[in-house]
Amino acid sequence: ARKIAASMPSGLPAAARSADFGNIRARKIKHDGLASTGKVSSKSMRCILYGDTEIELTFVEQLVEVTQARAIADILQMLGDRGSFADGKTTMADILTKLDKLLLDMPPAEGIGLDSVSRFKNPAGYYALPRRFEIAAALNRLRTMTVA
Repeated sequence: ARKIAASMPSGLPAAARSADFGNIRARKIKHDGLASTGKVSSKSMRCILYGDTEIELTFVEQLVEVTQARAIADILQMLGDRGSFADGKTTMADILTKLDKLLLDMPPAEGIGLDSVSRFKNPAGYYALPRRFEIAAALNRLRTMTVA
């Protein structure tokens, strides 16, 4: 059977026959495309208006509050403002780990916790903590995001 299989071409493209095909590479997010081009808002938990771009979260089923979508919108805006998170060398998993450390650090210190994502220095009572998976889902749906 092996002789017969070897004698017949498979018809697969060269990429499918290579040893590297199917390996998952970590995506390194560039800072380009993360900054919004206008106003950022979330009127519902299913859609974030991020400047000129709409981020559709309809099938992100674990979102249960509008306040989670607001937090995600401001987290994306924070990522766009601060180049230290997405520098083209840091993977998405590492960015999410940094965000977890920033958002979940207990006890809350100044500039740490969910209030740290707000552009304003006052505590924001309209946030609910989203999981890293929902943040990643929103990042993946951001059409302006570029990866290295």
